[in-house]
Amino acid sequence: MEPVVSEFLRPTSEPDKYVPDSDVVAWEMLDSVHIVLEVFKRKNGTFGFRYNAWVAWRDAGDEVRSHSWYRRDPESNLITDNFLEACSCAVRHANEHGLSSTGKWNHVA
Repeated sequence: MEPVVSEFLRPTSEPDKYVPDSDVVAWEMLDSVHIVLEVFKRKNGTFGFRYNAWVAWRDAGDEVRSHSWYRRDPESNLITDNFLEACSCAVRHANEHGLSSTGKWNHVA
């Protein structure tokens, strides 16, 4: 399976502090690769999941120009009105893509 973040975007510095967007209801830091698994709630009340990764932006010569958080949606979009189902699908997707998710979520107040 295609990795969530390509090797070309591999970071060379520690990430800035992760701050969830306003639509995020739960998140989990994955492994030590600076990828966050997010469960978010849409304005219509349905849930989905996505990734937020700390990446390096390189020029054509492979020189790092900057780093930032980069939002990456999964290849297929989950739409559910069940929070637990969204969490379960997110964990399964991460694990299928070689990322270790334990499902120990940080909940946004």
